[in-house]
Amino acid sequence: MDRPGRILSSPATAVRAPSDVCRLGVIGRSGQAGRWAQAARQAPGWKLGSCYHPQQDNRWADFLRQSDAVVIASPTVTHLGYLRKLAKGYRGIVLVEKPAVSSLKQCRDLLREAPPGFLKRVYVAHNWRFYPWVVKMREILRRDPDNLVLAAEFHLTHDFGFKPGYASSWRSKKRSHPVGPAETQGIHWIDLAHHLFGPVEWVGGGVRRAGRVGSAPDTASIFLKTKSGVHCAIHTSYVAPVAYYARVVTSRSILTYSDGVLQIQRQATARAGRMSRPAARRTLLKVSLGDLLLQPLLVQLKELRALLEGRARRPDLVSIREGMANVAVLEGFAGSLRAKRPLTLAAFYSRISL
Repeated sequence: MDRPGRILSSPATAVRAPSDVCRLGVIGRSGQAGRWAQAARQAPGWKLGSCYHPQQDNRWADFLRQSDAVVIASPTVTHLGYLRKLAKGYRGIVLVEKPAVSSLKQCRDLLREAPPGFLKRVYVAHNWRFYPWVVKMREILRRDPDNLVLAAEFHLTHDFGFKPGYASSWRSKKRSHPVGPAETQGIHWIDLAHHLFGPVEWVGGGVRRAGRVGSAPDTASIFLKTKSGVHCAIHTSYVAPVAYYARVVTSRSILTYSDGVLQIQRQATARAGRMSRPAARRTLLKVSLGDLLLQPLLVQLKELRALLEGRARRPDLVSIREGMANVAVLEGFAGSLRAKRPLTLAAFYSRISL
């Protein structure tokens, strides 16, 4: 994986005194772009420098001058184009919303075209890594190396498919959304599996058009195995009640997250000659769902500021190559649908020299 060294001093990346305010440039018009703009206004040591969208092409040079770091929060299909533009002379740090690009071909194009050093300044905003419950779960799993992780189950469903605008949206069209919510929802869990359990070794699963609206699948299940031996089941859908759920089973406990609450159920003490009864769950963390919208963005801005100030040589951010690895898993999933069997990912990883 690429890890950044010290970023060379330049007008956009000069090491700053702690009292200076860093300026964040946001590419995008609404949705996640709006959240990044809000986060820049709230994060200590940051302010919103400028916002940019394609209708303002004549403002590109001004946008770059007003941005010590840039977040690309536009639609995924535009990411490669913006990265190419930023590679032409921009010396600041770039954070691109997941997925970094749309395909392995675009990953290869970016690796081939990027000037020396550019990709070492590019990170991917896989925001879920920075949720408080993920940080706490990772801490528990890594605290005891003898506590073997056995399996994980992840759910993310919502009701987009029941909305009036779904039929005319890009999500309902197979050409633009061939693997359905595996791309938009499943990639969050793919990244977390990679983050918590290590690289993915093989992937399989299936998709369905359960709601029968449009031509694209609206439901997807992804099954994967990491190189550490952990089996994961990921379930996603646009036509189901809203649910956001994770469960990790280890040799000593079961960790469960749902609706802002992280709980642990430890292994019960066995009685002689009898099977143990299930132990009670204990709450480890409880957070407001509203607080989760900006919290991971604020954490990443803190890491970006440390980079700009020269205080972090190895920031707790997702490198561009880690982001490309998640794209490889998604493409492997699409390949497994065509092959109608699980596929190992070594060949997919090799296409981007991971």
